[in-house]
Amino acid sequence: MNELMEIIKYIIPSLIVFFTTWWLVTNFLKQERWRLSEKYRQESTSSLLKVRLQAYERLLLFLERISPDQLLLRNTPPDIPASDYQQMLLENIRNEYEHNLIQQLYISAKSWELVDHARMWIIILVNDSAERLDANASANELAIAVIENEMSAKINHINAAIMVIKKEVQELF
Repeated sequence: MNELMEIIKYIIPSLIVFFTTWWLVTNFLKQERWRLSEKYRQESTSSLLKVRLQAYERLLLFLERISPDQLLLRNTPPDIPASDYQQMLLENIRNEYEHNLIQQLYISAKSWELVDHARMWIIILVNDSAERLDANASANELAIAVIENEMSAKINHINAAIMVIKKEVQELF
């Protein structure tokens, strides 16, 4: 019995020390894991914010590049028929769009929908302007018709999309 008491006298303090150490280490590891996950979350949020801002920048640039005045200025009408110029403009819009298609991952669905509507509006504007011209019209006549149609439009979808994108960027901050 005396021997049992001696053993218990050593085991109980050892168990207390063991469980206390186990509890302290477990809590420390939980706290460290939480701190690391919080740090990772902040870093990923910061990285994601940068990517989202770049996406908004690219889409604003896309909208500016396909706006009729910039599109026509960048693709000055050579001495070709209006139908060839129409195809050149549409191909330019298509290339710009395909180049920025991936940006939809980083912006809201509403913004992407407005960007897509703006693109379609420009395509319709170019096609409608071309349809109103004679079959043997020049590229200059098409350019003038596009500008006139844009000015007579009730809603400028490019400006509407730009305003929504700017508003969303302001909401990020």
